[in-house]
Amino acid sequence: MFRLTILYTALFIISTSELSFSQTTVFKGRITWLDLITNFETSRYGIKTEADLEQRIIKNGNLHLDSSYLFLDAKKEQNLFLIFNEVSLNETRIITNGNTLTIFCNKLICTNSAIISFTPNYLTAINDGKNNYSGKRGGIVRIVVLNQMQGKLNVFLDGQNGANGFDGLNNEQTESTDGGYSYTETSVNVDTYYDPTSNKHRRGSTTRTVNKEGLTSKKYIYATNGEDGGNGGDGGTLLFLKTKQNNDSISAKIHFTAFAGTNGIAGKGGKGSDKDGEKTLDGEDGIPGKPGFMKIEIYNFEDLFINH
Repeated sequence: MFRLTILYTALFIISTSELSFSQTTVFKGRITWLDLITNFETSRYGIKTEADLEQRIIKNGNLHLDSSYLFLDAKKEQNLFLIFNEVSLNETRIITNGNTLTIFCNKLICTNSAIISFTPNYLTAINDGKNNYSGKRGGIVRIVVLNQMQGKLNVFLDGQNGANGFDGLNNEQTESTDGGYSYTETSVNVDTYYDPTSNKHRRGSTTRTVNKEGLTSKKYIYATNGEDGGNGGDGGTLLFLKTKQNNDSISAKIHFTAFAGTNGIAGKGGKGSDKDGEKTLDGEDGIPGKPGFMKIEIYNFEDLFINH
């Protein structure tokens, strides 16, 4: 990840026509949400008035993502709120991983860029054996453009596919034998004999090696039912908010899809019978998700920052 910061570029305050000055931050290459929260305020908390909002815009300045891949957290739910004067996306992909993302700006510039819910290798949930294999929802993306949007933006918020259920275990019997062992056994005779060489009486003894065979144990594996397939995740939601003065044709500048995640296929029951002697059952297929949708609404400060 390469980051370049250019100080003192022009910043237009949203409620006035006066010029102020702030910084433009440029990211190149692969970046994560940690790079953003380290350098910027990334929540809407603390914004109670429009003056607070103006100060946040002045503080954060302009954000340019150039040939970048921005990844939100894939392991936990996240609500990232990016507030800037100008946001420029050039040859950039933002991967939300089903999280909630808000981009708030005066001006949005897009060149061959996209916001997507999941990368292709993560578009299907992983069956980790812990019943966490239903697909995630495509998430919520909120884009607020107060003045102008340039270029076209692709937004693909497809739901995650459910994972397939595991097949049940087959009925099986196994045998295992330990290695056995051997030892030397010495026995002493009670009777004594005369040894003319030493001119002494000695007690006799005999020695033998004893081999113990290993023990064989049997283990029974009972057949188990097949697992259910995971549910498909719902497609995500795109909310585009603009001011009444913004005459951009948003529908023509946004290419949006939010397909439903497909359901996982049920696992087959194992061959044989379970511990109660019953025949095993196949699992059930998961439930497909529902497609997402896009809405275009008029921006309202209170609804976004106060009444959320």
